[in-house]
Amino acid sequence: MLQHQQALVSVIIPCYNHEQFVQDSINSVIAQDYANIELIIIDDGSQDQSAVRIQALCSQCQQRFSRFEYRCRPNKGLSATLNEALAWCQGEYFAILASDDKMLATKISSQTGYLAQHPHVAVVVGGVRLIDVDDQVVGQWHHAATSYQFQQILRHQHEIPAPTALLRRADVLNLGGYKDGILLEDWYMWLKLTIRGREIHYLDQIYCDYRHHANNISKNLPKIHAGRQQILNEFQNHPDIHAATLRVAWINAADYLRQQPDAAMRLYGKLFIQHPIFFILQLFDRLSNRFKRSRQAQ
Repeated sequence: MLQHQQALVSVIIPCYNHEQFVQDSINSVIAQDYANIELIIIDDGSQDQSAVRIQALCSQCQQRFSRFEYRCRPNKGLSATLNEALAWCQGEYFAILASDDKMLATKISSQTGYLAQHPHVAVVVGGVRLIDVDDQVVGQWHHAATSYQFQQILRHQHEIPAPTALLRRADVLNLGGYKDGILLEDWYMWLKLTIRGREIHYLDQIYCDYRHHANNISKNLPKIHAGRQQILNEFQNHPDIHAATLRVAWINAADYLRQQPDAAMRLYGKLFIQHPIFFILQLFDRLSNRFKRSRQAQ
């Protein structure tokens, strides 16, 4: 398809202290098989050599992309960085790529085609390969195609890998962009986009390489748990908030199983004492799913 026939897609790379990985992220956007892309890179006050690594690719980016913008300025935080990029964007669709992750080459072409055919869908996502600091594939997160509605997302009954998301820019702008101070800005955005009935669709495809390393936010469990509670507080008047709060309490306990099993047992014990029926149902569901996975693996 010729570039002028394609919808413009904005890709945002917010960078903070990823000198080792940021060029790989940029090169993965350069390598997309979709032509009409604008790329916005904002270095959010990195203290390492990220800016130098980005500048080394600026000339190539100017040649490759329909529009290109690189900004380097003092740290403002992720939400402020995303809103700054959105204000500059012109694309019909946009994707956010962390500066330590990578897109597979067909990601944008596959997802734009899907959103164009499904106007009721707010976001399209897919699976990820897990890679280490040396780009070796160490696993994957992937499941069958499905759709998610607000209730499932609020109750944390979803798997929506943020690096794979493609969104409609107008939808996010109509919501006022990303709310400053929200720790888990992706989960909050999924909720805001679906609260009035729209859906997020998960496609049965691998779209990104998600890098595992020591500084992943997912390893900072106190921050993750505080972020979940922060979002529950934002929706405290919703009819499903009680069920969502119990579900998040279960997930928080599960997070500690590998790293701090004693802390996990304390949280499980508290949940069992206060809500025994919920605890038993969750335990049965967990064991049932584990049994199903073992049968599928045979």
